[in-house]
Amino acid sequence: YAQHPLLRTVSIDRSYYHPLTAADFHRYAMQVPAAFRFVVKAPALLTDAVVRTARGAPAAENPHFLDAGAALDCFVQPVCEGLGERVGPLLFQLPPLPREMLAGTGTQPLIERLGAFLGELPSSIGGSKPIYAVELRNAELLTPRFVRMLGSVGVRLVVGIHPRMPVAARQAAA
Repeated sequence: YAQHPLLRTVSIDRSYYHPLTAADFHRYAMQVPAAFRFVVKAPALLTDAVVRTARGAPAAENPHFLDAGAALDCFVQPVCEGLGERVGPLLFQLPPLPREMLAGTGTQPLIERLGAFLGELPSSIGGSKPIYAVELRNAELLTPRFVRMLGSVGVRLVVGIHPRMPVAARQAAA
């Protein structure tokens, strides 16, 4: 894959299910040319509001949800250290969030919390300047307020194809 002239990036999704070490990322980096880049998905440990059972059912509130310190320790630092110059965007995919998080006062508190989290992430680490991106699974979060928040912290919006989300053209227009 990495040898094909048109394919210069791949996503490491297995990191979503369990944090990987800097050594794990380094092994990936050593298998590809210097110009190749990796998009790396943040662990659900950081992006899912709930801890899930083996079958995926919500079991408890996640104490590490949007925890910038945990994100640095178990994601940003190992990725940047391990991939070095081959690091591409660091993707925070928010799985479908519990309805109660979006009810009542609406999306504003969650958008503010996400903005605070993203704003605490380092703009440089070692020799890397991470590019952060967010992918949603709750269409009600895709608002002008959300897009302004991303812009204010220098984070990219990912257009994702998912049954809970609007069509790609609407997401791209945001």
